[in-house]
Amino acid sequence: MRESLPGTVKETEDWTALLEAAGLRHVATRSFLLDLPAPVPYETRAHLIAQWQRRLDHVELDPVDRATAGRLLDPEDSAGLYHRPDLFLLSAQTVHLAVREE
Repeated sequence: MRESLPGTVKETEDWTALLEAAGLRHVATRSFLLDLPAPVPYETRAHLIAQWQRRLDHVELDPVDRATAGRLLDPEDSAGLYHRPDLFLLSAQTVHLAVREE
């Protein structure tokens, strides 16, 4: 995304260094892991399907991939995500915290 901006240079994002360079102190990072193994309960399944549906509304796919995604999201399709016993959720979120000193 940044490559199209003038004067952009490749840089590894070192969030601790970036936050400290911005004048923030007491920088900390914490990651949270959510691991719901298969088979997931109905609520998790519905959440995952809704997420995928929202994502598909914003991407361009060729007709074959669009048809495959449609089958996966179709509640009537026996091969769809509504019926798969191997559906699971594994997610990691990382939060970077810092304090601005007065």
